[in-house]
Amino acid sequence: MFLILALALAGLGAGFLGGLFGVGGGLLMVPALVYVFGALGAAPAARAHLAVGTSLAVVVVTSFRSLSAHRKSGAVDGQVLRDWGPWVALGGAAGAGIAGQVSGAALLGVFALAALVLSAQFAFGDPKWRVGAHLPRGGLRAGLGAGLGALSALTGFGG
Repeated sequence: MFLILALALAGLGAGFLGGLFGVGGGLLMVPALVYVFGALGAAPAARAHLAVGTSLAVVVVTSFRSLSAHRKSGAVDGQVLRDWGPWVALGGAAGAGIAGQVSGAALLGVFALAALVLSAQFAFGDPKWRVGAHLPRGGLRAGLGAGLGALSALTGFGG
């Protein structure tokens, strides 16, 4: 019962703060879950892995719900999904394999670095900045898609 209550509180807090600050839940949920799993007595070496995995399980469910809602409003570009999806999935599988081989401290280090980069972008970025006029094609698309999938698997971020 304590697990259910602790996870519900972590989820509510992450959802509230995510909505308040406009960031994804994984950025807030992974650290909260590390503490929740610690309070529940999980082995220190397993806490980061459990937190990232739990966050990704939530991402899967919320992503399908979000996709459904956006598709109903006509805001989904199916071609982008077909072009990028396989590469992101391949990267996600590779990232999951890597996550299973590294220590919890290394996993938290990747999380912290990604959170730092995102924080800098939020603090100093400009919504008008554009890297290019079009989405990448060919090898660059494959590399970026796979890299994003791997990063998601290593951090628990869904973006």
